[in-house]
Amino acid sequence: NPTNFYNYHRKRRKVEERWTSGNFSQTVLDGHTEGVYAIKLMKDPSSKSFKLVSGSGDGTVRWWNVNFKRSEIEFDEKPDEREDYTVTSKILNRKSVVNCIDCNRINDEDIVACGSISGSINVMRISDDGELMGAYETFNAGGEFVKIIFSPLDPLSLFTACKFDPKIKLWDVENCKKISEISTNAIIKCMAPSFGTFGECLVVGNMKGLSIADYRMNRMALNFDGGVVWNLCTSFDEKCQTKGGATHDDSQIFYVEKGQMKRLDLRYPNPSEFGPALESSLSEKVTTMNYQSCLNRLVTITYIGNITYYDTCKEGDSKISSLRYTNLVFTSQFFGAKLLFGSYDSSIQLWDFGIK
Repeated sequence: NPTNFYNYHRKRRKVEERWTSGNFSQTVLDGHTEGVYAIKLMKDPSSKSFKLVSGSGDGTVRWWNVNFKRSEIEFDEKPDEREDYTVTSKILNRKSVVNCIDCNRINDEDIVACGSISGSINVMRISDDGELMGAYETFNAGGEFVKIIFSPLDPLSLFTACKFDPKIKLWDVENCKKISEISTNAIIKCMAPSFGTFGECLVVGNMKGLSIADYRMNRMALNFDGGVVWNLCTSFDEKCQTKGGATHDDSQIFYVEKGQMKRLDLRYPNPSEFGPALESSLSEKVTTMNYQSCLNRLVTITYIGNITYYDTCKEGDSKISSLRYTNLVFTSQFFGAKLLFGSYDSSIQLWDFGIK
């Protein structure tokens, strides 16, 4: 549709102009009293509001409802002085420091899994208005978590990856027991869901490179040895978070290896072409990264708060612009033209670069 094509490129151009000029609407979500280590959007956020859950060093898990106040953002000379959102929050839990969160949806309830640095997992049932409806028994899954991910095969099964452990473990949340495990070829550093020629899978970054786990067959499917992969994200993860469902187009992987921002496409039976690096000389550790398929754009944030915006359609060095936050950043999510990230200063920042 020519009209849709025009509107898509118009929106993307405006978003990039605002990234380049640093002209965005800023909303601060205050409530935590120590660093925010994990945030997760609830599924199916609407265009006018969205919900998220956050975990902090203060030992609390918070539920947030963020309502959009305007029908369209019209940027003026002083966007930081406006409030475009109203924010409410509730404390769900006061147990231990949470560094990993994932969310699922069953019937009319959100299922929130929280992984703590002590190795315990707490799974809660949350109503649409943020009320705690109940919780499953807390259980210990081994050690400090790298990542926890709900399984698409069963809404109450959970994949976990722990520090200093080369194994991916699948847990039955209802019965607090381990179902199975998959051994990778090295200690795991990061993990995300993806989609390959053999269906849904898990992409693992470890001390040797990238590994692809086929969890339906309970085996490692592919290994790409190269160097330590410290962080990664996938197009499949972004699609599931905002809309649900997956297609063969949702199979791109972006990752950091040997100081380079690289990508891999799992649409092919034997993916071996990594393509040119999006950036060839990263000088800082990337702590969090997110891909937005509707814009074909990637956002990375380093430990000290440098935020970089990439055009993933370009070959070679594809950096569009860079911004800076004044504190350490631990976690982020990028959806539409909105960037959410949690910081050491105890705040959750919402930066909006777009229009409705």
